[in-house]
Amino acid sequence: HIPFTVFKVTGLASFGLLEKLNRKETLSEGEARAFQQVRSRVNEICAKASSCSVPVLIDAEETWIQDPIDNLAYEMMERYNKNRAIVFNTFQLYRTDTLENLKVAFQEASKKGYYFGAKLVRGAYMEKERDRAEDMGHVSPIHPTKAASDNAFNEALEFGMQNLERMSVMCGSHNEYSNHLL
Repeated sequence: HIPFTVFKVTGLASFGLLEKLNRKETLSEGEARAFQQVRSRVNEICAKASSCSVPVLIDAEETWIQDPIDNLAYEMMERYNKNRAIVFNTFQLYRTDTLENLKVAFQEASKKGYYFGAKLVRGAYMEKERDRAEDMGHVSPIHPTKAASDNAFNEALEFGMQNLERMSVMCGSHNEYSNHLL
């Protein structure tokens, strides 16, 4: 009687390992084994969710560890979303690149023939992301205004609604306008 479940990959993998993967650095033998164990654990969670017909949402995290999380989510979608969306990836729409990433990921799912699951949120790491970008001399990955984040979120909702034949959307919003729009 569980409608859905959710987990963070950092509950299964060390932050340092995910950072190294995100930077596309070569893993040591031990790190490669550790990541294989992470992949196996993620697969075990998704397999159980699939066998119970319970959607599983993989939470988004910081930009500097997000790529390997996305890759795991898409790998699991390809494996378990053959008949409907069971595995969902989380998209933080306060990030400037997320709307385009969502569209590209959906196109890839369509090409490979699996259903696409998307949990849409505005995001949870705004101050941390801006501070880190400033400290490292990078451009902030966060939209400069709340209005820009709201626009990206609402466009993502509309994109999801236009593609319901191959896409399932979960809306994680406290925003009244977005909820009415949905």
